[in-house]
Amino acid sequence: MEIGKTFYAKERSDLLGWNAEMVEQFRQGYEGVWNDPLDSTLAPSAPWIIECVAVVPEARGRGVAKFLMQALLEEGKRRGFPYAGISVTMDNEPARHVYEGVGFQMYMAYGAEYFNNAFPGTTKYRIQLG
Repeated sequence: MEIGKTFYAKERSDLLGWNAEMVEQFRQGYEGVWNDPLDSTLAPSAPWIIECVAVVPEARGRGVAKFLMQALLEEGKRRGFPYAGISVTMDNEPARHVYEGVGFQMYMAYGAEYFNNAFPGTTKYRIQLG
């Protein structure tokens, strides 16, 4: 299944310092939300997925996020990926502004109701790299 390969490959868990128990806990949590691998709407939006982009508060507003995103997109292109994807929590306007500013376009959105109002929702974005 692609989920395992995409979201918790061994090299990523090693980089994060996760042991097998932590990887399994993440897998169960992830699949608890995105739990139907046969539902095409839950498939990753692209083969090169960017996650957890953040800039410390004192460095915000200086173009750091845009620079990071451009570097990540160039790396994905260098590795031969045709598309990149990223998700953002609903109402995170600063992140949405950065992602759309570097060319990402909305791929799909899940509102709060999808998560039984336990989460504000998420928007998935995608950009062509080639």
